Amino acid sequence: MVLIHLLTSMRGDIELNIREGLIPTVLGSAVTATGYVLKQKRGTNKMVANTVFGFGLAHVVLGAIDLVEHRR
Repeated sequence: MVLIHLLTSMRGDIELNIREGLIPTVLGSAVTATGYVLKQKRGTNKMVANTVFGFGLAHVVLGAIDLVEHRR
């Protein structure tokens, strides 16, 4: 929310129409994909890979809850 406020205040009169929950969902998807790739590599620490994967999934779930909760 703070990021959206900063972007709108920097651009003046231009209003960004971003649904609440969209940013965490998109970033969570990217982090989940990164965690999945780390899980597939042989040389990576599995605990770190699982942590990154779970962190991304948590953001996807929380962002999806916001998207559903704040429908227009």
